[in-house]
Amino acid sequence: MKTIFNKIGLILLALVLTVNITSCKSVQNANNKQKGGAIGAAGGALLGALLVTTLVKVVMENLELLLVVLLAVALVYLLVTKWTNKLNKLKTKFLALKWNV
Repeated sequence: MKTIFNKIGLILLALVLTVNITSCKSVQNANNKQKGGAIGAAGGALLGALLVTTLVKVVMENLELLLVVLLAVALVYLLVTKWTNKLNKLKTKFLALKWNV
């Protein structure tokens, strides 16, 4: 119930702000490029807010899984770099050997 009131309040606030902004003389005197830029900026801000909200919700719901995946990636990275260093040292030693055939 509380979330419904919050959504209604946000919609009413957006409506009031829209009416206030569009009734300004400067908006009525703006050319189409300026209006398009303002609409694009507002639309981008809204889309960005929705995406971030959704992403945060998904991450928080799957935080445990995300931590396991991050730990697994870190472990694989450490193992690969460790073995790469060891292989490089062996390669250097092998190439340094003098073969008496």
